Amino acid sequence: MSVESTDPEIATLRDMVDTAVTALEQAPDDAVVARLMDGTRRLVDAYMTRGMGNAAAGLIDTVWDLPGLADFGIERAILGLLGVRVLQTMGRNEQAVARALEAALVATAVRGDGRGLGAP
Repeated sequence: MSVESTDPEIATLRDMVDTAVTALEQAPDDAVVARLMDGTRRLVDAYMTRGMGNAAAGLIDTVWDLPGLADFGIERAILGLLGVRVLQTMGRNEQAVARALEAALVATAVRGDGRGLGAP
C-alpha cells in the first residue's frame, strides 16, 4: 500500500491536485490555477514533512510541465521556485540551480500585468 492511499491528508491533497489538473486541461482560468497552486504547495509540504522528497520533486516536475500553465507565467515561476526549495532540501543543488534559472526565465518573460510578453 502506498502512503498516498493510507495517509488521509496526503490522499485528500492528492485528490485536490488531480481535480485541479483535470480542470486545467478542460478550461484553464485564474481560479483553477489558484486551486492547483494551493493544492500543490500543500501536498509538497505534506510530502516534505514525511521525508518524501522524491515524491515532492516528482509532483513539482509534473505540475511544472503542464501545458495548461503556458499562459500563467507568474504561477509557473512560483512553482519553479517551490521546486528549488525541494531540491535544495534534498541536497540536489545542481538541479536546484537549473530549476532556479528556468523559473527566472519564465518570470522575466511575463509582463507586469501577468501576461506573456507576446500578449496584446
